[in-house]
Amino acid sequence: MVGAAPLVKDKYEPVYNAYNGQTETMSAKWSNLKKMEEETFAKIIMGKADISEFDKFVANWKSQGGDQILKEINAELKEIAGSGRIKNGREQKRRPDTFAKGGYCTAPCLFLFKGQGGQL
Repeated sequence: MVGAAPLVKDKYEPVYNAYNGQTETMSAKWSNLKKMEEETFAKIIMGKADISEFDKFVANWKSQGGDQILKEINAELKEIAGSGRIKNGREQKRRPDTFAKGGYCTAPCLFLFKGQGGQL
């Protein structure tokens, strides 16, 4: 590879999260898990920790709530998949202003409707 041309000419394919909610365990433990992730990655990048620290991080992340979060997310996604609310690989969320019509919107529009009295 010479120069950056191959990088620029590659087709961009966005990857979307399959889950945009928050589980009970995420509410309780996510900030600590995220902090642990950021600190571990920074230490590895700065050379203050060996790459083997990543394996320790993964084990700690799982034991400190990560495995439970994954179980909760997978259970909810399984429920959603059976409900017919998946379109083009993304969950369709009901918009409060279209409940009576059975309308849905994709997950990115959630922030527009939070706090307006509708259930999402």
